Formats: sequence, structure tokens, C-alpha cells
Amino acid sequence: IPFLAMEIVDGKTIAAIIEEGTRFKPEKVIGLVSQVAAALDYAHSRGVVHRDIKPSNLIVDESDKVKVTDFGIAKLADSEITHAGALLGTPSYMSPEQAMGDKLDGRSDIFSLGVVAFEMLSGQQPFPGANVTSILYRLVHVDPVEPPNLKINGLVPEKWREVFHKVLAKKPEGRHQTASAFVQDLEYCLGAWFTGLGT
Repeated sequence: IPFLAMEIVDGKTIAAIIEEGTRFKPEKVIGLVSQVAAALDYAHSRGVVHRDIKPSNLIVDESDKVKVTDFGIAKLADSEITHAGALLGTPSYMSPEQAMGDKLDGRSDIFSLGVVAFEMLSGQQPFPGANVTSILYRLVHVDPVEPPNLKINGLVPEKWREVFHKVLAKKPEGRHQTASAFVQDLEYCLGAWFTGLGT
């Protein structure tokens, strides 16, 4: 009988941690997101696009190691779409090209990772909407919202704007071209990084 053996990961999804009301420290977000970025860059280097990066597909164990789960709708970048007309993925974390049903490459996952990092750092979504239609419209046509109280949460508003407008760019060519390039930029959003520089 065919069977699939999978690792048991003793931990919680990032979605569950967010739902508990836990606010991630910026430094911890960098550590977690950088692990996801390394996994994505590896998958992309093998021509695999995940297509459903979201907090409920990221499990964190007690030692803060992240597992990227659910490659269930992942595809080789150069293969045909599985189901014509089907919306595969989770709307709030989709890239504009995924929402439009266009061809995807690794930069779509990088957009989704940007949405996850935005939510972990600010506690809110960059493209909020009351229903799927309004979320998809915002994804494709509207700039991300700017969260209030960035400075209070130890983040630099000017850098935040620069980094998140890039990673959440509507066109893939306007984004970071690797997930780790996004993480390197994300570090500049931390106020602590600048205070360490002195004058």
C-alpha cells in the first residue's frame, strides 16, 4: 500500500502565535524570516515555486527553528497550471500575478514572504479588505497600508516604506530578486540597528 511518511514537527504555526496576540520582537522576526528565505531560495534554485507561503504554513519549534510546510500546491516554475481557472493559494498572501492567474516564478513567493513579515512586525495586513474581492483588488491596484506606531515598535518608518514598497511591488521585476536580499534589506528597518551606529 503506498504511504507518505512525514516528519512530526513539535511546534506552533506563526498563524497560531499571531492569533494568541503575541507580538514578535523585530529581531526575532528577522531570525525567523531569514530561515524561511533560505528555504525559499533553495526551492527556487531547484525551479520549485511554493505558491502558498502564509503564517499557517510556517511552523516554529521551541528552539525557534522554522519549517516551511505544505508544498501541496508547489509547482515547477516552467510547468503548466494545474487547474485552468482555479484560484490556488490564500488571497491575503498572494502576489498580484497569482491573483491575476499569470505565470509565476520565485518572486511570487518573495511577495508572499513580504506580506508575512509585514504582519509579524506590525500585527496587520498590508492589503486589508472585508472580503476576497476587495483584498484581490488592493493586491493588484493599491499600495500597502502604512501601520501606525512603527517608531514605538522599534522600526524606522522611512526604511519601512522603502523595503515594503519594494518587496510588495506589483511587478515581479520591481521586487527583491531573492528572498535573502529581502531579509538583508529588512534588517535596515530595525531602529536598534541605527542606534548602534552612533553619530
